[in-house]
Amino acid sequence: MQTRYIFLACLLAACMISPQSAPAAEAEKNLQKQSTRSRMIFGAPVNVNISGAGSMAEGVLMTGINTSFADRVTPFGNASRNSDVFSQTWLLKVRYGITEYLEVWTTTPYLNNRRTNPEPNPQYIYGIGDTVLNLTFCPWHERRGDSFTASSSVGLWLPMAAWGADHPAGLGVMGFRGQAAVGKFLTKDIKIDTEGVWNARFARGNQDVRLGDQFQWNSQIRYLFDYFDVGVESSMVWQLSSDKVFSGRGTRDLRNGYTEWFVGPSVNIAIDPLGMWAGIGAFFPVMRYTDSPTKVENVRVEFKIAKLW
Repeated sequence: MQTRYIFLACLLAACMISPQSAPAAEAEKNLQKQSTRSRMIFGAPVNVNISGAGSMAEGVLMTGINTSFADRVTPFGNASRNSDVFSQTWLLKVRYGITEYLEVWTTTPYLNNRRTNPEPNPQYIYGIGDTVLNLTFCPWHERRGDSFTASSSVGLWLPMAAWGADHPAGLGVMGFRGQAAVGKFLTKDIKIDTEGVWNARFARGNQDVRLGDQFQWNSQIRYLFDYFDVGVESSMVWQLSSDKVFSGRGTRDLRNGYTEWFVGPSVNIAIDPLGMWAGIGAFFPVMRYTDSPTKVENVRVEFKIAKLW
């Protein structure tokens, strides 16, 4: 009889303990999963020029908004009479992993520039820009156990931009975009990326302007914590000059080419329960050259918010 009571007491104790220990184990498992997921969905660059190496995992969709704000008020060269320009750029970015090795992504910009002294030009230059449609091939990726991440992309500029005097010149034509990128985790917390980009337009666009080719070299280094990261981002752009056809006067070089290198800090914060992250950065010129005197910005403030589906 005593043995029976001991057995019943042990059974009752097990029933009382089991409902508590199972949730505790599940909570620990979810915590580990949450930390892993946080590291997967952030660590991305904030600068609008930088894409970074790699591709989305198969079946994963990412949507994001990337913005840049700049006030071009500082004379560069003999540009004291030029208008000040207050510039906004909004990018809608969509990425989808077709397979573990292939990704398709698009970027659609919206531009809004305001001039303080518009004559004879419009005060506002605004509108949707041309969309980029890109296919990325990623043969090596650290999430698959490779020692580094490397990807290459080819894509087209699609003529989505509006035409007219109050819309950006040169847009509204087909173009080509090529990119090669490499990234690596130096340690479990330190990540680096670098990439080269080439953009070219095939024909003349709005206002009979043909945009010159553009070359970029972009890099970043980031330190990842569990729910946020900090980084330094670098973007060097070499923009060749555009040319324009003037009625009865032939073609003229617009002398609007430039070379500029912006570097600055950024931070991302993971919003893990929503599968999102948000970032902010401030980027400063460390090198600049322009074909003609113009007004330039002293800082660019950029934001990014993105979500995985």
